[in-house]
Amino acid sequence: MTAKRQAYTGLALSLLAGAFLIYGLTAPSIEFNRFYFLTDRHSILSVIQGLWLEGESFLGAVLALFSVAFPILKVIALAAASLVMVITGRIAKQVLRISILLGRWSMLDVLVLALVIFYVKNSGFGDANTLPGIWFFAAAVILTTLAAFVLAENR
Repeated sequence: MTAKRQAYTGLALSLLAGAFLIYGLTAPSIEFNRFYFLTDRHSILSVIQGLWLEGESFLGAVLALFSVAFPILKVIALAAASLVMVITGRIAKQVLRISILLGRWSMLDVLVLALVIFYVKNSGFGDANTLPGIWFFAAAVILTTLAAFVLAENR
Protein backbone atom coordinates (compact mmCIF):
# COMPACT_ATOMS: atom_id res chain seq x y z
CA MET A 1 0.00 0.00 0.00
CA THR A 2 1.37 3.42 -0.93
CA ALA A 3 1.93 6.10 1.70
CA LYS A 4 -0.89 8.27 0.31
CA ARG A 5 -3.30 5.35 0.31
CA GLN A 6 -2.26 4.51 3.89
CA ALA A 7 -2.84 8.11 4.90
CA TYR A 8 -6.29 8.35 3.31
CA THR A 9 -7.32 4.97 4.71
CA GLY A 10 -6.12 5.98 8.18
CA LEU A 11 -7.99 9.28 7.91
CA ALA A 12 -11.21 7.60 6.79
CA LEU A 13 -11.00 5.04 9.59
CA SER A 14 -10.26 7.80 12.12
CA LEU A 15 -13.21 9.93 11.02
CA LEU A 16 -15.57 6.94 11.06
CA ALA A 17 -14.26 6.00 14.49
CA GLY A 18 -14.92 9.55 15.68
CA ALA A 19 -18.53 9.39 14.53
CA PHE A 20 -19.01 5.96 16.11
CA LEU A 21 -17.39 7.21 19.33
CA ILE A 22 -19.74 10.18 19.64
CA TYR A 23 -22.75 7.93 19.11
CA GLY A 24 -21.33 5.27 21.42
CA LEU A 25 -20.85 7.75 24.25
CA THR A 26 -24.29 9.35 23.96
CA ALA A 27 -26.58 6.46 22.97
CA PRO A 28 -27.93 4.09 25.63
CA SER A 29 -25.39 1.35 26.36
CA ILE A 30 -27.02 -0.66 29.11
CA GLU A 31 -30.56 -1.40 30.22
CA PHE A 32 -31.53 -2.59 33.68
CA ASN A 33 -34.88 -4.31 34.19
CA ARG A 34 -36.39 -4.79 37.64
CA PHE A 35 -39.73 -6.30 38.56
CA TYR A 36 -40.67 -6.74 34.88
CA PHE A 37 -41.81 -3.14 34.44
CA LEU A 38 -39.09 -0.85 35.82
CA THR A 39 -36.48 -0.14 33.19
CA ASP A 40 -33.45 2.14 33.34
CA ARG A 41 -31.32 2.93 30.29
CA HIS A 42 -27.93 4.56 30.58
CA SER A 43 -25.30 5.84 28.18
CA ILE A 44 -21.63 6.05 29.10
CA LEU A 45 -21.98 9.82 29.54
CA SER A 46 -25.10 9.49 31.71
CA VAL A 47 -23.27 7.02 33.96
CA ILE A 48 -20.41 9.49 34.37
CA GLN A 49 -22.89 12.28 35.10
CA GLY A 50 -24.74 10.09 37.60
CA LEU A 51 -21.53 9.21 39.41
CA TRP A 52 -20.58 12.88 39.60
CA LEU A 53 -24.01 13.93 40.93
CA GLU A 54 -24.00 11.14 43.52
CA GLY A 55 -20.72 12.39 44.98
CA GLU A 56 -18.54 9.71 43.38
CA SER A 57 -16.42 12.32 41.65
CA PHE A 58 -13.20 10.28 41.70
CA LEU A 59 -14.86 7.29 40.04
CA GLY A 60 -16.64 9.58 37.59
CA ALA A 61 -13.35 11.32 36.74
CA VAL A 62 -11.56 7.99 36.19
CA LEU A 63 -14.37 6.76 33.96
CA ALA A 64 -14.39 10.06 32.05
CA LEU A 65 -10.63 9.86 31.56
CA PHE A 66 -10.59 6.28 30.25
CA SER A 67 -13.95 6.28 28.45
CA VAL A 68 -14.11 9.77 27.01
CA ALA A 69 -10.80 11.62 27.08
CA PHE A 70 -8.46 8.81 25.98
CA PRO A 71 -10.63 7.62 23.07
CA ILE A 72 -11.20 11.20 21.86
CA LEU A 73 -7.48 11.96 22.08
CA LYS A 74 -6.72 8.75 20.20
CA VAL A 75 -9.10 9.67 17.37
CA ILE A 76 -7.61 13.17 17.17
CA ALA A 77 -4.04 11.81 17.21
CA LEU A 78 -4.78 9.30 14.45
CA ALA A 79 -6.54 11.92 12.32
CA ALA A 80 -3.59 14.30 12.84
CA ALA A 81 -1.07 11.58 11.94
CA SER A 82 -3.10 10.81 8.82
CA LEU A 83 -3.23 14.46 7.79
CA VAL A 84 0.51 14.87 8.32
CA MET A 85 1.04 11.82 6.14
CA VAL A 86 -1.32 13.17 3.44
CA ILE A 87 0.42 16.56 3.38
CA THR A 88 4.08 15.58 3.81
CA GLY A 89 4.14 11.93 2.81
CA ARG A 90 5.95 11.11 6.07
CA ILE A 91 4.70 9.27 9.12
CA ALA A 92 4.19 11.31 12.30
CA LYS A 93 5.87 8.69 14.50
CA GLN A 94 5.41 10.53 17.82
CA VAL A 95 1.68 11.09 17.22
CA LEU A 96 1.28 7.48 16.17
CA ARG A 97 3.07 6.29 19.33
CA ILE A 98 0.74 8.39 21.49
CA SER A 99 -2.34 6.92 19.83
CA ILE A 100 -1.03 3.38 20.30
CA LEU A 101 -0.30 4.12 23.98
CA LEU A 102 -3.81 5.49 24.49
CA GLY A 103 -5.28 2.46 22.72
CA ARG A 104 -4.14 0.13 25.48
CA TRP A 105 -6.92 1.44 27.72
CA SER A 106 -9.64 1.65 25.09
CA MET A 107 -11.67 -1.45 25.90
CA LEU A 108 -11.64 -0.93 29.66
CA ASP A 109 -15.25 0.22 29.93
CA VAL A 110 -16.50 -2.52 27.62
CA LEU A 111 -14.94 -4.97 30.08
CA VAL A 112 -16.47 -3.16 33.07
CA LEU A 113 -19.90 -3.14 31.40
CA ALA A 114 -19.63 -6.87 30.72
CA LEU A 115 -18.82 -7.47 34.40
CA VAL A 116 -21.78 -5.34 35.52
CA ILE A 117 -24.16 -7.23 33.23
CA PHE A 118 -22.78 -10.54 34.44
CA TYR A 119 -23.23 -9.47 38.09
CA VAL A 120 -26.79 -8.19 37.63
CA LYS A 121 -27.88 -11.29 35.74
CA ASN A 122 -26.42 -13.61 38.38
CA SER A 123 -27.46 -11.62 41.46
CA GLY A 124 -31.19 -12.16 41.13
CA PHE A 125 -31.90 -8.41 41.46
CA GLY A 126 -33.05 -8.05 37.89
CA ASP A 127 -31.86 -8.32 34.35
CA ALA A 128 -29.41 -6.29 32.28
CA ASN A 129 -28.90 -6.04 28.55
CA THR A 130 -26.48 -4.29 26.24
CA LEU A 131 -27.80 -1.64 23.90
CA PRO A 132 -26.36 -0.17 20.68
CA GLY A 133 -24.24 2.47 22.41
CA ILE A 134 -21.73 -0.04 23.73
CA TRP A 135 -21.47 -1.74 20.34
CA PHE A 136 -20.74 1.57 18.62
CA PHE A 137 -18.19 2.40 21.30
CA ALA A 138 -16.50 -0.99 20.79
CA ALA A 139 -16.60 -0.48 17.00
CA ALA A 140 -14.89 2.92 17.45
CA VAL A 141 -12.13 1.27 19.48
CA ILE A 142 -11.66 -1.41 16.81
CA LEU A 143 -11.61 1.21 14.02
CA THR A 144 -8.95 3.27 15.80
CA THR A 145 -6.88 0.13 16.27
CA LEU A 146 -7.20 -0.61 12.54
CA ALA A 147 -6.29 2.99 11.68
CA ALA A 148 -3.17 2.78 13.86
CA PHE A 149 -2.25 -0.52 12.21
CA VAL A 150 -2.71 0.91 8.70
CA LEU A 151 -0.66 4.02 9.51
CA ALA A 152 2.11 2.00 11.18
CA GLU A 153 2.37 -0.45 8.29
CA ASN A 154 5.73 -0.26 6.47
CA ARG A 155 7.16 2.43 8.71
